[in-house]
Amino acid sequence: MKRKVELFTAGCPVCEDATRLVRSLICESCELEVLNTEGIEWMPMQLNNQEMGYQMWMEYLIKVSTAIFQIDPAEINFDLRGSGSQQPMFMSNNEAQQKVSKDRGLQPLLR
Repeated sequence: MKRKVELFTAGCPVCEDATRLVRSLICESCELEVLNTEGIEWMPMQLNNQEMGYQMWMEYLIKVSTAIFQIDPAEINFDLRGSGSQQPMFMSNNEAQQKVSKDRGLQPLLR
């Protein structure tokens, strides 16, 4: 089985020289795969200020609407900054919490 060497290039003359150099340096048991990154678009991984403000506004609306109907936000699949991951100290499982929450808020809402 051949070992794989991956080389990312941008399609410029310097990259062609680097590709030739790497090709001359690898052994016969290695396979060189040249990947052209030209045309790849940059994608931001962090939110900007406007997006963070919108996210906080949506979280606020979810908190208000779940408080009005007395529902745990985790019940409708919204984990608001870790609030769904915290459990009371003496509760053994999540079933009791779901039953209390359904009796208190979700069940009367569905009737």
